[in-house]
Amino acid sequence: MKNLFFDWEVNDHTGWGIYGLNLLIHGVANKKVRPVSLIWPPKINYPLDPITTIELNQLIEDWRKINHNKSENIFLNALGSSSKKLYEKEIFGKTDVAVIFFENWPLQKNYIEKLKCYEKIIVGSKWNFEKLKEINLNSIINIQGVDTENLRLMGKKKYKNKFVVFSGGKLEFRKGQDIILSAFGKFSKKYKDSILITAWASPWAQNVSQSINLSKICEPFTWEENFNKSLKIWAQKNNINSEQFVVLDQFPSRLLPDILREVDLALFTNRCEGGTNLVAMEALASGIVCGISRNTGHKDIINKDNCIPFENQQMVKIPNMDTEDWGETSVDECIHVMELAYLNNKILDKEKVKNSMNSYTWENSINNLFKQVLD
Repeated sequence: MKNLFFDWEVNDHTGWGIYGLNLLIHGVANKKVRPVSLIWPPKINYPLDPITTIELNQLIEDWRKINHNKSENIFLNALGSSSKKLYEKEIFGKTDVAVIFFENWPLQKNYIEKLKCYEKIIVGSKWNFEKLKEINLNSIINIQGVDTENLRLMGKKKYKNKFVVFSGGKLEFRKGQDIILSAFGKFSKKYKDSILITAWASPWAQNVSQSINLSKICEPFTWEENFNKSLKIWAQKNNINSEQFVVLDQFPSRLLPDILREVDLALFTNRCEGGTNLVAMEALASGIVCGISRNTGHKDIINKDNCIPFENQQMVKIPNMDTEDWGETSVDECIHVMELAYLNNKILDKEKVKNSMNSYTWENSINNLFKQVLD
């Protein structure tokens, strides 16, 4: 049994945290690898089922029995667009593996030199894979998973007489919520029965949210007393009536089906994704009609039957930002997709939409990861 140390937090409400949680959950049954989080304990906001709780508690006991023989250990280091490393392989493992989802391209020279030190590099999208190939770095693709059992087709409960648009992901320039806000401001004036539900909260909201102002597409976002109040004021400044704008606090991923069941259309106008965009995958797995920008990591989850792609992707040029291959969806195309979905609620076969995510389970993703690091 090899120990698989990984250096990111385990929780149920952020992308990396959900990745870590599934590493633990699906690692329990593995006979060759035992995942061990170096950031402990997990931060779980929604109670797990009793059996999983017992298994995770057992992992705490396993900490005391860990074999620190380096020849048996593997170390996964989480890297985004930064090459920061919290722990060193000399302490935890013989095999040193980078797990990366980078958005900025070209990469900085010091980042590239850091990557060359790893035995293996695991990336979250074909785009990341191809970009590393351009600089003669070999990598392995491992796509994130979704909870296909929890996410499913369900009928509305709250907004049966409304056309509900959903946007999820932390508020920042890269995620492109400014495009959605501007488009919905115009769309909602014509279609009074429409509502925009936003899940834009994150632990980093105060630090990254004002990057949304880089685009100049909207009236600027300003930080008020708290994030929710800031969003409501921002929406009003951009011609959205308060009764057509719903702000959600951060919530555990297990509760996402209760939100997505109310949704008619989910919009993902992201300018770039180093991975495949977990929230977009979760919306697709719920059979939701989605508008998804055809760029970077998004391309991995788009097929002809499962969404409405935003095809017109303009180049993104921001001073002092490395944004090669990024794409910007136009406000007009976003409005057009909203109208298509509004006027035809059967524009896509929802079963086909849902089924397009059937192979992207967390079980498949984590088991593939184990195979990749053991190979």
